[in-house]
Amino acid sequence: MDHKAEIRAHLAEVLEEKDDRTPFSDTCSLLNTGRIDSMDVVDLLLFFEKKFGVHIGSGEFKKGQLDTVEAMAALVHANLPVKQ
Repeated sequence: MDHKAEIRAHLAEVLEEKDDRTPFSDTCSLLNTGRIDSMDVVDLLLFFEKKFGVHIGSGEFKKGQLDTVEAMAALVHANLPVKQ
């Protein structure tokens, strides 16, 4: 499963809602540059939970883990539910 592609697609929707259609790469800073804000972070965390079954509490991540697509994909991967 390609988490990056799904995260990238969701981020594109989030940015488009802000009339931001500027392309971004997997390593492009989004949070630190202000392209996404704290409300978007909440939206992303809910998306991760719904799409990937990943629950990440507010104290379980650092700001940098939500700054780029690569960092977000790594955070999702590290918190995927263990399959029995």
